[in-house]
Amino acid sequence: MGLQMEIIRVLHHQRNRNRFANWTDMFLHQFLVSILPFVLEHRLGLEPELIQRVSVTLLAETALVSFIVTPVIGCFSDHLGARTWLLLGLFGELAGSVIIASAHSLLTLFSGRFVQAVANTIVGVLGITHLTKNTSSNGTEKIYGILTVSLTAGSCGGPLMAGAIFDLAGYWAAWTSAFGASVIGFVLQSLMLVQPQDTDHEVKYVAAQANVGEDLSEASPLLVSSSAPDLSEMSGHLKSTISKLDLQFYTCLLTNRRYIGGVLSSICYAIVSLSFDTTLPIHVGEVFQWGSLQTGILFAILQGPNAFFSIPVKWLKDRVGSRYPTSIGFLGLAGLLWLAGTPGDDRFPWANLGYRGPMIYVAAIAAMGIFMTLLNGTGTMESANAVRDIETHQPGRFGEEAHSQALLISRLSWIFGLFLGPILSGQLTEKVGYHDMTCILATMCLLCAVFAIWNLKS
Repeated sequence: MGLQMEIIRVLHHQRNRNRFANWTDMFLHQFLVSILPFVLEHRLGLEPELIQRVSVTLLAETALVSFIVTPVIGCFSDHLGARTWLLLGLFGELAGSVIIASAHSLLTLFSGRFVQAVANTIVGVLGITHLTKNTSSNGTEKIYGILTVSLTAGSCGGPLMAGAIFDLAGYWAAWTSAFGASVIGFVLQSLMLVQPQDTDHEVKYVAAQANVGEDLSEASPLLVSSSAPDLSEMSGHLKSTISKLDLQFYTCLLTNRRYIGGVLSSICYAIVSLSFDTTLPIHVGEVFQWGSLQTGILFAILQGPNAFFSIPVKWLKDRVGSRYPTSIGFLGLAGLLWLAGTPGDDRFPWANLGYRGPMIYVAAIAAMGIFMTLLNGTGTMESANAVRDIETHQPGRFGEEAHSQALLISRLSWIFGLFLGPILSGQLTEKVGYHDMTCILATMCLLCAVFAIWNLKS
């Protein structure tokens, strides 16, 4: 019993390190957003009219790299030494951040973002996989909360800390905080590599002596040696996966209304989310003359509600389904996107009197942050429900890999939305203006609300 408690203690510390790895991943990913206009204009010397275009390209590059790398990492995540690769990923994030911070040319900036994007993908995929696989089925609710809070903290903390320290102490002081977070994550993850040599043997002995009714799934990932898998075993696993997940499975999956509804909801949600990263810093700078500090605060206001409402929203969806929460989320976003586009537009003089414009914009951003929590996890939830529906009609037909493949496609759809978001919002803002861009996104949200009502289940 004492040995089992020791195993749980070690695992608990590993989870803490993985939580920090996920936080560091999102922190570094979002860190550049609030200071990007300064980097492009003052360090790279770009003309103001080019800042929007370069921002679009830079953010789209990040999503494109993730879209390409994610399937590769996802397919081999079970065979990679997760702890070692997480360490390499964190080192890559630090290296990418150093390259970006020291950039004085577009080539250097895009190269640093490329390195950072690959590293972000490795940490994101393997960190979450390693964390969730160390959890029993009874602990998934807790892990969902942990992941949501850690990722939200990174999303809020990155732009907020970058903007605040940049305004108060300067450019390199801001980047020093990012380097510090990355180094701490690197050190914590490296501690996971130092394991007692007899740990594996002891854990295997405990597992062998365990009663059938005991659930030792939380310790099972620690039983596997960190050495590279045998190539013949990997080949056999891939062949088994291909044989089970044939064309019929993907046909069933991609014709399932719940699954398609979840995928389209994820794409639309991702497009709206990245539209803020692309356009918000430049828009508030032009209309309200706000700097990096105010921009960082806005991103914290936008992302913050997710940390407080994610667990209640998941509880709600578990009981009433995704249909109505998702539809309400998109309907709320539609109205608020239109409202957020009115300050600074001459067609709406009532929104530009005195301090009314900034107040309207901040209130709209805060309300959108709340409504966006209703959209969180829809793709993942409907992926699980779709596979469950398929398995109900064809029990055991596609094997255990069906769920992971459905989640992989859902994740790729989210990343595809992250790729479209900067391009769509950036091009529309440049061609038709900020307000008309928000109106087009609002129309898209209205269509998604109707589609969710039609296809998702309560």
